[in-house]
Formats: sequence, structure tokens, C-alpha cells
Amino acid sequence: MRELVYSLIFCFLCACVNTKQWKAEQYLLVDPIVIGNKVVPAENFAYMHRQKPNGKTFIFFSKVGAYQRGERNHNPEKIQGLIDIADEKWNKKIRTAIDMGDTQLSERYIRKQKKKVGKLKRQKEEGNWLMRVVGEKPVFYDSITITRTAYEMNKLLATKGFFQGEVTFRTEIVNPKRKRAIYEIKENLPTFLGEVTYVTFSPAIDSLIKKYETEKLLKKDDYYNTANIDAERTRLEHLLRTNGYMFFSRQYISFETDTLHFKTFAKFDHTNYTDTQQDSIRKIKREAPLRVIIENPMVGTHKTYEIDAVYMHQVVPKQKHITSDTIISKKTGIQYIYIGKTLRHEYHVLDKRIHLRPKQLYDTQKIIDTQNALNLLDMYKFANVKTDTIGGKLHVHVYTNPLDRFQLTDELGLNMAQGLPGPLANISWKNRNTFGGAEIFETSLRFLLDGQASTTGQGAYSSNELGGTMSLNFPRILFPSPLMPRKLRENVYAFNPITKLSIGYGFTRRPEYTRTNLVASLAYKGQLRRATYNFTLSELSIINTTRLSEAFRDTLLALQKQGNPLINSFGRALVSSTYFTYTFNSTTDIKSKKSFYFRILLETGGNVMRLLDKAFSIRANDSLLTLPYFQFWRVNPTFHYYIPLSKKRLWAFRFNTGIAIPYGHSNVLPFEKYFFAGGGSSVRAWKPLNLGPGNTQLRTKKGDIVVSKDEIPNYSAVKPAELLIEGNAEFRFPLYQGWIEGASFLDFGNVWILRENADSRGGSFSLKKIHEQLAIGSGFGIRMNLPFILVRTDVGVKIHDPGRPAELRWVLWGYKPTEYFKQKIFRFNLAIGYPF
Repeated sequence: MRELVYSLIFCFLCACVNTKQWKAEQYLLVDPIVIGNKVVPAENFAYMHRQKPNGKTFIFFSKVGAYQRGERNHNPEKIQGLIDIADEKWNKKIRTAIDMGDTQLSERYIRKQKKKVGKLKRQKEEGNWLMRVVGEKPVFYDSITITRTAYEMNKLLATKGFFQGEVTFRTEIVNPKRKRAIYEIKENLPTFLGEVTYVTFSPAIDSLIKKYETEKLLKKDDYYNTANIDAERTRLEHLLRTNGYMFFSRQYISFETDTLHFKTFAKFDHTNYTDTQQDSIRKIKREAPLRVIIENPMVGTHKTYEIDAVYMHQVVPKQKHITSDTIISKKTGIQYIYIGKTLRHEYHVLDKRIHLRPKQLYDTQKIIDTQNALNLLDMYKFANVKTDTIGGKLHVHVYTNPLDRFQLTDELGLNMAQGLPGPLANISWKNRNTFGGAEIFETSLRFLLDGQASTTGQGAYSSNELGGTMSLNFPRILFPSPLMPRKLRENVYAFNPITKLSIGYGFTRRPEYTRTNLVASLAYKGQLRRATYNFTLSELSIINTTRLSEAFRDTLLALQKQGNPLINSFGRALVSSTYFTYTFNSTTDIKSKKSFYFRILLETGGNVMRLLDKAFSIRANDSLLTLPYFQFWRVNPTFHYYIPLSKKRLWAFRFNTGIAIPYGHSNVLPFEKYFFAGGGSSVRAWKPLNLGPGNTQLRTKKGDIVVSKDEIPNYSAVKPAELLIEGNAEFRFPLYQGWIEGASFLDFGNVWILRENADSRGGSFSLKKIHEQLAIGSGFGIRMNLPFILVRTDVGVKIHDPGRPAELRWVLWGYKPTEYFKQKIFRFNLAIGYPF
């Protein structure tokens, strides 16, 4: 307790800023304000500020106060004395080592001298740890810099088509020693594009542009915007380079417009218009005609290139053979050059991955697609495509370096999924090119041990899992030919398909139960640029619970009376399903620009078993088949959106929803197909799997409903449900030297059941009562972004708990701070990687 008080006192002292030593004309800069803009978003101006106000430490403590606190103990003269002493000390050691003739020892002393003295010099020049790391030097208001910012903002308006725009600024004194700049934006009358004409000196290029005219990004009546002009330049370059114009570049594209003599239909005061007046603005608009000119090179004209020959080289640097041989594909004409006895992979497999052909026009997109397709095979260390025009003919060379055929990998670490961290071991063996057609056979073994919270009130205990998987990947579609049309079979190879056959076994042992799972599947995977596809034609699982403790059985029976169907998942069952997953990721670097991620899962289960049941009159209680099966369908879309504010600051959003409905002879779902809420990647103020359903009343460990604030809810029960809605908003920012990051977050969500009974009242979804049923949590997190792993810690705080009595649901106001830990309002999460 004493340490906590000292820490709070220290933080309070750091929060205080001392202004007594500042000059009369010095004012601490406060966050600027941008007003008056109506069309250009305010976020566009945020990047223009040349002066950035000082930040906060841990959200609310001033970094200036921390800097001043450290500055009081900073004595450059004293540090210089320490530098002189250290230099003299290490120089003596270095001279002694040199006199002894020990070169290695003298070099080691030199390295230590540089390290020790360099550390002191840094402390002298940049300040102590509190000044360098925690604090920031005060940023004072500078009128020259503010004027420059206003000038840059005015230039920005011109790039958006507001050539008559004006940016002025004024200052506001927030308190006696703080000042902010207020930028007033007057956009005035906007400029729209007039007639957009394309001028080229090549009839072939002109016809090509007209052929794709519907894709052009510059159209009459659009706002004049230089960003759109740059995007059109990029589109034209890509269009020409994918249609044979190998040496064409964006430098040949120019734009002409007369911004001094606009065609203006009427005068208009842009500063007073409203959003409903957009149509009237266009009637009195200012137009700027635009000419897009595609110029010829200095010598000659732009010409197309046709591929004369395609060569694939298997480069093996360690191989001593000098002689090589060539195989020519009769179907595609690609020439495969290899060193050694034979071509490592069957060429008909590579034919489908190389999208370049002789007698085709040069296409830069096909070069990119070829590289991606070959890399997805997991057969090569690299796959590069180079071109040459020796002799006036275009030759394409694909260079590859094969990976080792056999690969053994092992992984030792910590498992931090849901419980306490525990050891994890994973070993896998991979056999590439198993049958000579770029197939991959892989087998792996996995073991993990972790700590779990007991559902029967036994405290924490260890849980172990053991599993093994064998899989065989084929770089083609394995499907009966009569069932797939030939044209479809050929077109599907544009998606770089892989057929995966797998079988796996899992064993889980906990003090409460022992469970096994045998699973086999046939899946088809594909990837096309930023989109990935996964169609699992059939996945069969045989689940068996070999042991249940008496205490756990009693808990499951009690939950069943409350409407919780968890007991149905702890028996013998056969789960069959067919599902399709589509994933699209707009960019791999979420910190570079706005980006989004979308994934949707469509799944149906039990259809195969139902057909067998009808065809052969097999029943679950017959001797031929003693395993019950489930019929269900399931949909689960997820959407992520990222907005970077700067290189190190980012807003991240996620929305996740799903629904699963049993049908046919089933009235329950397999346990793995239910939805759950809570945990490190869900609503973080709740334990994993323990939120919901709806506003079902919480119970104590004795099983009684919580009706008063003195009773402590039990959050250990697993809460499966058929409907899920949850969302997250997270602000990420740097904390320390780039590798320690912070985050503040807000989570909401819940799960609901579709069949409500007397014991699960409040568990079904109600749009009218959704404000009562949504759980809301917030908190703060720290991430250690190491080069090889990201370790994340989050502290979630319950704000609205729908399971408590109505008058206590807003828990932060319903309880005293001294009761927060007792009522389990806080939740600590430890995990690997970002939550989304």
C-alpha cells in the first residue's frame, strides 16, 4: 500500500508543470483547432501542423511535468566529470593491455569504454531517463511556424479544388501560460471538373483507353482533386503495362487545366451553404476543363512487346553440376531448364502456376501473379521474374531456388490462450514434392500444459492437451472430372488452388473430464491477390468423452436446468460439416493508410449423415451406428477497420457477429459450433466464454440468483449461445522507445440463445431491450512489440454488466471503489498478438 501511495504522489508531481522560469512571451502550445471547413475533412488538416503539442504520459500525466522533474536532477557539469574519470580509467586499462601485448583484451576494453562513456554522453546531452523517455521538452507557441502551417493548409485547399480558399488563424490564451492556434478555413466556391479529354499520339493507345473508358477515375462534375488525378495516372500506367507496353511509365502522362480562366455560371458564397444545397451548388459551379496528355518518348513511339519465349530456371547454388538440360511443355511452350538428372517438379504442375506464355503480350500483372503463385507452392526459397529484349525479342526468365525436400521444425514456448501460461511443445516434419508433383506431406505433434479456472469451484489446476495431425497437400483440384466442367476446371487455377487431405487426433485431460476427438477433412484452398478462399467439402469429427467427474456432472445437470445445453457436448457424437470461408485484406501494413479486413464463414452440418440416414435407414440407436449426429447451419461475418493518425498512432475497430441454428432432428449444436463472448480478443472485461446470454441473471457459486449488491457473482460458468454481436474500438499509441506500445479500448457485445425457457429468462435477443442486454467494458493495455513476438497485457473494467440486477448494472457507479476487486469488476488478460 505504501508503494502505491508513493507512486501516486510521484505521478501527481509529474502532472504539475512549473511555469515560473518561463519568459513572459513563452506560452505552452495547446492542441490547435480547425473550424469552418465543410467539404474537406478535418483529418486532412491534422497532418499539416508543423508544431505538435506535448503529449501525456499514461493518458493524463503531462510529459512536460515529467521532463521538468527530471531536469531538476540533471547536472551536465557533474556528468562531464564522470565522463573524464571514466575515460581516464579505461585509457589506463587499454594502455596496460597494449603493453602486455594482449590485442583482444585491449579491443574489449575499447568496446566497453565506448559503451560506458557513450551512455554518459547521451545522458549529458539528452538528459536523464525521466527527461528522455518519460518526459518531453516543452513545445512553446511559435508564430512563424503557425503562419507556415496556415500557408500549407491553404495549399491543401487548392489540391482539393478550392482555389479561392483562404486560411487565417488567431490565437487563444487558454490560461496565463498556455496558448492555442485556431485555424479558420474559408473554402469558398469549389471547382468541379469540366470536360475531361484524353490526348494521345497513338491510335492503338487511344482505342485501348476508350475500351476501358468506364474505369476512368476523372469524370465531369466531380470535385477537382489532385489525389484523383494521381490515381488516374496510376491507372493509366497499369492499363498500358498490362497490355503490352513494357517500357511505359507514368512520366509520360501529364495533365493540363486552366485554373486562371474558369467557366463560372454565377457567384456563390460557399461559406454559408448547407449539405442540402449540394444540387444548387452544381448549378452555379465553377468548371475546370482537363486534358490528359499521353506523350511519346524522346525517340520513336510507344510500342507493344510480345513474349517470344518463357524460360524457367531451377537455380541450385550448392550443386556442382555444370551441364543442364531443357524440357519444353507441349501445351504451353514454356521451356524448363534444370541442372541435374531430372526436373525436380513435374512441369504440368508448374504450367498452371506460370501465367506467362509465348505469343502473349507483355503483362506486368501476370508477372506479379506468377511470382505469387510459385511462392504459394512452398517449394522455393524465392521466385523472381526478369525480362530481356536482346535481339529485339522479349524473353521472360523465371528464376527459382528449391527449398530442402525434408524439413524438421520444433517449437518450444508458452501457451497463453485463456488460462495461466504453461509450456507448449510442437514438432512437425514436412516432406516436399512427395510424389514429384509439388505435393507436401506434413505431420505434427503438439503438447501443451496450462492453468485453468475450475467450473466446480476447485480453484486453479493444470490441464494438458496432446494432439497429432497428418496432412497431404496437392497443388491442384482433386475432384471427379465428370462433376466439374472443363472450362471451370481451367479457370479455377487462376486462384492457385490447393487440395488438402488431413486427419488428426486430439486428447484433452482435465480433472473434470477426459475427452478425445478424431477428425478428418477434405478442403480446397485458393488465393487471388488480396483474397483467400477455403471450401471444406467435408469435415468429420468423432467426439468422445471417456470420463466425467461426479462434481462436474452435477454442474452440467444444474446448468441444463437453467437452459444451458453444455451437457450435450460431453458425450459421444459425430459432427459433420461443410463450410466456405472468404477473407479479404486490403493491405498488409495497417499503419500505412486506411485499410480493412473482412471475413465471412458459411457452414452447414449433418447433411452427409442425413443422406446416409435416409438412404440406408440408419438410426442413431441402431447397432450399425451408435453415434448421434447434429444438423445445423452457421454464419459468422467479421469486419476490421484501421485508421492511422500518424506513423505510430492508430485507431482500430472490429465488428463481429454470427448466428447458428440447429434444425432437422437436432435441437442443439455441437459445443465447438456455439458462439461465446468474453476473453482477450472479445469483451476483455469478462473471462473467456463466460459472458451472457443476454441479461440472464448472474448466480452465486451456490447457484442462487444474484439479487443484491452484497452477493458476489460467479463468472466461471461457460455460456454457449446461438447468436453473437460484439464490437471493439481501440486507440494504439507509442509509450517507450518504439517497442512498448499502449492502448485504450472500449468493448461491447453479448451472446443470446434462440430458445428461452423459465430458467434462462432474459437470454433471448430483443431489439427493444438491446441497451439492457449489451455488456460494455473498457480498459488500458500495454504491448511489448519485440522483433519476434508481440506480448499483450490488457486490464478490462466492467462498465455495464447486463447479468446484475437492473439498479446495479452500471457497476462503476453501483459499487464503491473498495468493492471493485471483490465484485470482480476488473479482469487481467495476457495474450500473444493484437486482439484484432
